[in-house]
Amino acid sequence: RMGHLSTLSVSPLPITEATVVWEQPLHDGGDNIENYIVEVWTAAKLPEIQVVKLQYSSTLLNSKFSLSFSSTPQLKKETAMLPWDAPADLVRRELLNLGWDESNDEIVVEDVEVTRSSLSNGFAWSITFGSNPDSILNDGDQPTLVAALSANGDSGYPSISVTTIQEGQRSHGQTEIQFLQVSGTGILTGYYRLKFEGSDFSNYISANASALDIKGALELLPTVGEIDVNQNDSIDQSEIGTSGNLIHHYTITFLSNVGNVGSIVVDQGTVKSSNGDASVNIYDGDNEINSNGLMKYSTVPGEQPANYIMSDLLESSVRSYTITGLTSGQEYFVAVSASNAAFGFGKRMIPLPISVVPPKQTPEPPENVMLSVNSGHSDRVEISFDPPASDGGDSILRYRVELDHTTLFDYAIVQYINCPSNNKRTIWEIQTATDGSDVINGGSFQLKLEY
Repeated sequence: RMGHLSTLSVSPLPITEATVVWEQPLHDGGDNIENYIVEVWTAAKLPEIQVVKLQYSSTLLNSKFSLSFSSTPQLKKETAMLPWDAPADLVRRELLNLGWDESNDEIVVEDVEVTRSSLSNGFAWSITFGSNPDSILNDGDQPTLVAALSANGDSGYPSISVTTIQEGQRSHGQTEIQFLQVSGTGILTGYYRLKFEGSDFSNYISANASALDIKGALELLPTVGEIDVNQNDSIDQSEIGTSGNLIHHYTITFLSNVGNVGSIVVDQGTVKSSNGDASVNIYDGDNEINSNGLMKYSTVPGEQPANYIMSDLLESSVRSYTITGLTSGQEYFVAVSASNAAFGFGKRMIPLPISVVPPKQTPEPPENVMLSVNSGHSDRVEISFDPPASDGGDSILRYRVELDHTTLFDYAIVQYINCPSNNKRTIWEIQTATDGSDVINGGSFQLKLEY
């Protein structure tokens, strides 16, 4: 049973600690509680960054490349062929237009930033997905772009590659989804077993098990927390990337195992069909791309939430935990789980309130403030300073410098120094309209920025 999450622990300003308290579970699952763990995370998101590198041994003239993106096993969209030295804005425009069609618009990329840098023998385009806080389409772990290159007679031996240098993390992370399928023809009989991340094998599971049977068998493993299992034996395999003579299909969602977890392992045991072609297969959660540039399967890799922290194992007598190192103004979420020796950790419990925000405050004073004579100028002094140790939970917008001939500062000369975080942005509003009563039902327009 969960108790209370509070910032009311002893902490000097700024508040950097919170304490969660709980009570022992009403039911221990038939074995004594051994440990508790506390998990902490924020709702922030981390954008994915992929880098496309085009390199050569001598200068190119006619080489071109394209980029394709696949968001499902049935959908792939490809850019036009781009010049080997394409500017960043051209690459970004082509990616944003992937899937656009006047009659059947299938947008696959809507949140992307592109920068280009020069290499000693080529160019590198850094492509950032999911940095817009108001967009979610391209949040989280993205499928890798696929690059195609045409030398068009150039003798510079061009090559192109795509690498992911930062995997995306969506707000609150993402639960991993794996598939379990039993295939074959004829009458299905027998039993199989499953294990996960170093556990022993589960109890034997019937080849014709229900979703509840599989959930029960997996959740008895000490390395599996809470999961959800759904059965859909009539699923369209072309939509999820699998094939074969499907008999049973199960979707397994890991609700409390955080991040990109390992694959379930299957021991086919005594499973067989009357035609001798039975098989039990696991499809791990990932974004793997096949040789045709399409996502292999519609399974989903797990993602840790941003700023995720897990406590050490806490003894069964512990009833509270202090979370340290918090940032003012940042919202934190907490979960507590209990484990016993026989079955590992159970369902996560969320406290009330479900989150805590250390309050924003005025920033601490600037550090290393130094005053000196400005050499060569009899009417000037020079002052230098460093940012404060704590900004109070928000960006520093400006500094105020005061000059007076007394420490009372009654008639001070004041100057404000604005920071880059306090810049003013220009906002343009674009509207489309008709001259009469007609309705706009298609078409396109272009924007051009002139300096």
